[in-house]
Order: sequence, then structure tokens, then C-alpha cells
Amino acid sequence: MNKLKQFIKKTIKRLLPQFPQFPVNKIDQLETSLKNSHIETIKNQILCRWQVTDAMDKLRFPDDYEVKCGICGYTNKKHTFEIKVSHCIFNGGRLERFVCPECGVIFGPLKTLSMDEPQLAEEYKICLSVFPGDDSNAQEVATFHSIVNDKNGIYLNFGSGAWSNGSKTLRDSGYNVYDYDPYAPAEKSEWLITDKAQLREMKFDGIFSNDLLEHLPDPIESLIFMKSLLKDKKSKMAHSTPCYEYLYEYTRFHFYFFKGDSVRRICDKAGLDYAMPPINPDKSHYMNCIYTNKQ
Repeated sequence: MNKLKQFIKKTIKRLLPQFPQFPVNKIDQLETSLKNSHIETIKNQILCRWQVTDAMDKLRFPDDYEVKCGICGYTNKKHTFEIKVSHCIFNGGRLERFVCPECGVIFGPLKTLSMDEPQLAEEYKICLSVFPGDDSNAQEVATFHSIVNDKNGIYLNFGSGAWSNGSKTLRDSGYNVYDYDPYAPAEKSEWLITDKAQLREMKFDGIFSNDLLEHLPDPIESLIFMKSLLKDKKSKMAHSTPCYEYLYEYTRFHFYFFKGDSVRRICDKAGLDYAMPPINPDKSHYMNCIYTNKQ
């Protein structure tokens, strides 16, 4: 968005000498108009791209395509799965997801789940430039306090995003909370980590996230990685999301809905135990899962 502001200011500076009678009080309106036009152009580009992708996916993923569950490994032809269809409200087109008959998880869509890390990073970057996320401050703080009451520890908000003040709220209250987010980093600060290699060199007394697990292409691998960042076996993780149920299915970036037996299977593979206490009575559809090292 900073590049957009620079572009708009340069455009106005270039145009104004050609229109010396242009009212000064109209400059802000012109800036807003240019900004909105730029945003709408990007939104339309996103829409066109995914319309073409959806047409091509009929060839890429035919009915006899082998679909594999990323949680339990169950594999079968695409047409054998129960399929849930929705549409992305962020101009991402048709969303086709699969219900695993083995573990119960709902996963997909293949068109984004099949992206590699650089492609996914670019997709997030473009989307977030025109579809800013909602502030999840209250949820993040509640998730954090479900496992933490010690101000002497060091903690990590994994996948913190650029739109929430949760970590800052906690730091202002005296907690040592770092942020990690390679896709949507906030303004640079001593608390922000964007490099996974840097993260590997650190240890934390607790890790928490809100609206994260469903975004991970491989949640088992990611939880094993997060587990390796914990300081000792008493350290805990808390990951809250409404996607422990089939909710918020309207975005192409939600890969997993942890229904059925999927959470237990994830924990068995990651060497974790889990419990699911209530977190926020005002948002009962949000569920919090606390993960601990398997004893």
C-alpha cells in the first residue's frame, strides 16, 4: 500500500502543472479516486485470473484425479469423495473441497492447496493489498491467556498478520511476545520475525495463534516445527479458529476444516496431546485447542 501511495502522489504531482486552475481542496478527492480505481483494477485482475484458473482446472483435476488427504493419507479418485462447493468472497472463484471418509477432515481447494510456498506468498500479498483482514485483537489475547499468565516468559504469535494489534496489546501489558509472519508482515520492529531460519534459532515458553491452522498447507509438519520451538516439555501451544468446524469456508486460503477424528490424528503424528476448552462466550463458534507435548 505504501507503493500505491507513492504512485498516487507522483501522478498528482505530474498532472497538476497541466491544470493550474485545479482547486487545491480537490486534491484529496483526486487522491482517493485514484486509490479506489487502482484497488478495483487489482480486484478485477484477481477475478479474471481465477475465472480462467477454474476453467483450466476441469482439465487439471478431472474426475479420475487421485486426491490425497493431507491429514491421514487416504487416497482415492476425485469422484469418490463427498464434495462441498462454495465461492470465494475475495474474487477467488469456485471452491471445491473434499470430505475425507477416513478421518473426517474437509480439505481443499486443490487450486490453492497445490501452490508452492513462493506462489502462495505472492497470492497472499496481492489479496491482502486490496482485501485487508479483520482485526482479531480480542481473539488473539484470549487465546494467549488460555495458556499464559507469566510475564517472565518469551512467547510467539505464529502467523500474526498485519491487521491485528493482539501482540502489541500483550506487549503493552508487560508480556514478551514476538510475531512471526512471512506473508503479511507489519511495520518492521524488533519483535517481528519474517525469516524461518531466524525462528529456528529461538525458543519460546509458549506459542499461540488465531485463524492460522486452516491456512497451513501441511498442518502436521507445521505443528511439529512449532513444537521444536518450545523451550521444554511443559511449554504449551494454543491455536484458536472457527475451522474446527466447517465455518468460514468462503475463502480460497482456508485449506482444512478439522472435523471428525482429524485433530486426534494430527496430534498422534506430531507427538502432541490436546484439549479443547471454551475460549470466548461471545463467539461460541470459535474453538480453542491447547496442544501439549505427549507424555
